[in-house]
Amino acid sequence: GTVIELTIKRANGTSITIYQTVTSPIDPNNPNAPGTWSIDFSQISPSAGFLNDLADGNYIVEVVAIDAAFNRSTAATQNPFIVDTVAPAIPVITSPSLTNDNTPVLTGTAEPGSTVTVVIAGLTYITTAISPNGAWSVDLGTAIPVGGSTPITGLTDGINTVTVTATDPAGNTSAPATQNLRVDTTPPAIPQITSSDKNNDTTPVITGLAEPGSTVAVTINGATFSTIVGPNGSWSVDLGTAIPNGGTTPIAPLNNGQTYPVSATATDAAGNTSAAATQSLLVDTTAPD
Repeated sequence: GTVIELTIKRANGTSITIYQTVTSPIDPNNPNAPGTWSIDFSQISPSAGFLNDLADGNYIVEVVAIDAAFNRSTAATQNPFIVDTVAPAIPVITSPSLTNDNTPVLTGTAEPGSTVTVVIAGLTYITTAISPNGAWSVDLGTAIPVGGSTPITGLTDGINTVTVTATDPAGNTSAPATQNLRVDTTPPAIPQITSSDKNNDTTPVITGLAEPGSTVAVTINGATFSTIVGPNGSWSVDLGTAIPNGGTTPIAPLNNGQTYPVSATATDAAGNTSAAATQSLLVDTTAPD
């Protein structure tokens, strides 16, 4: 029968040669059909060389078929034949760990060219780390999980654990990266405006209550002011000193005798915004007769 002569060459010129007999033809009804062969490096002994010390690196593999009459075929060559036993670095998850989107886009970086496996809510998604920086992303609103036919309907509010691994072309898989992704799609309660709706100050202090840690946006006389709610839920905007969004100085004093609509909304850390609280603020600086 035909014998396979397989030679592995190092860059420094040293080599090993292995011989393997070809098995029966793929098509037993056609004796001239190609046969199959395989070589398990862990199970054979080379005629000579370094097989037990095949370090990571690039090699050249040449294969020649030798028939029973010792005729040799033209060599088939694989160059390079890469040995890589090193797992990729742990991927990085760069998307925020807090979102108000129940089908968010998960993003990160991994070894360029590696296959990235993302697991969340019991579902697995496969994507590729794009060269040159290894960026990867999975849009849960459109991506189809492994074994599925449609995207998920949405993550539940609360903590959803994300696990990400990278597998390089040689089949080495990294240790996992994990993230506790908190989904919050619930807007804060409507803020309260606790300052009086009548004021004898043309640059009054507007005060109120809202979800602790949220950002309150107060709009009056065409200007909007942002402030952070304290741990006790209180907030305030002093129109005499506060700088409106996009401005550089406080607004001009309000006019005596005029009523101004005031609105206040609260936006939580996830980006959910409440409905608006409103007030009609009357400025009255005129003393009674």
